[in-house]
Amino acid sequence: MDGGLLAITRRGSPLVPASDRREYEAFVRAMFTGRGSNLAAVLATAARIPMHRARRAVAAVGAAERRLPRDLRPEHWAALWGQVSRR
Repeated sequence: MDGGLLAITRRGSPLVPASDRREYEAFVRAMFTGRGSNLAAVLATAARIPMHRARRAVAAVGAAERRLPRDLRPEHWAALWGQVSRR
């Protein structure tokens, strides 16, 4: 038999403002269901932004363009949201 243990600890403060929650969740869903061979292509489709802007956003948050959404850390997700959200 195999087993495992998962421990989850709540952050002291959220990476994304609570007021953005619904839009952020829609963004994450669009990223995971979006098409593209790399992170910038998926971001461009999910956020409905031009590819050049998606490439700049990926570079600005320090994520490698060759990655996919599954490879991102929470900090990358929050930073990408900050780059593409309509604040």
